[in-house]
Amino acid sequence: AAAVGDFRPFVGAGVTTFDTGPEACGYGPSELIIGEALKSGAIRRDEVQLFTKLCAVGREQSNMTKEWVTQKIDLPCRRLGVDSLDLVQMYWNDYGSKGYVDAALFLTDLKAAGRIKAVGLTNFDTQRMAEMVDAGAEISTNQIQYSLLDRRPEKVMVEYCRSTGIGLLPYGVVAGGLLSDRMIGVKGDEVTLDTSSKRKYSSVLGYAGGYSWFQ
Repeated sequence: AAAVGDFRPFVGAGVTTFDTGPEACGYGPSELIIGEALKSGAIRRDEVQLFTKLCAVGREQSNMTKEWVTQKIDLPCRRLGVDSLDLVQMYWNDYGSKGYVDAALFLTDLKAAGRIKAVGLTNFDTQRMAEMVDAGAEISTNQIQYSLLDRRPEKVMVEYCRSTGIGLLPYGVVAGGLLSDRMIGVKGDEVTLDTSSKRKYSSVLGYAGGYSWFQ
C-alpha cells in the first residue's frame, strides 16, 4: 500500500515514466504494484508512460516463436491492467542464438497491431542492432550503460543510432550516486557501499581507473 501511494507524488513532480519488467528478470512484483496504482486511481493511464522488458534467457532463444512473444506481452498487460504498452525493451543474453532478429520482428508486428507503441532493446551491441534493423525491425531505443565512467557507446553506437534515429536510454549515468557532488573529495575508506547500485558501479569505477583516479 505504501508503494502504491508513492506514485502520486512522483507524477506530481513530473516523473511520469516507469520502467519495469517481469519477476523472472529480477523486477519482483513491480508490474503488479504499478497496476494497483492505476487501478486505485493513484495515477491515471493517460498521464504515465509504461515501459517493460521482454526477457529471453532460456531455450526460447533457439526456438523463437510469435506465440511466445505474444504471451510475454499479454502477461504484463494483464498485470498492469492496460491494453497496450508504451515501450517493450528486449533483453537477450546469448548472441550465439540468432532468434533475437525474429523476436524483434514479432515485436514490430505487435506494434503494427497496436499492442505496443514502440520496440526497444536492452544492452544490445551495435552489430546486433544493425542485424535487426536491416531485417526490417522498427527499433526505437536501446537501453545501455553510459556515463563518464563508461563511454564505450561513443566508439560506434552513438553514431549508428544518430544515423538511424534510434534513441539511447542510458542507465548508470550518475553511477549509483558516485558521480555526484557529495562524493567530491571523499576518501575511499569513507565511502559506504550500502546499495546494490553503489556496489555495482564501484566495480565500474575500478575498471575506469580506480578511486584515486576518479577523485
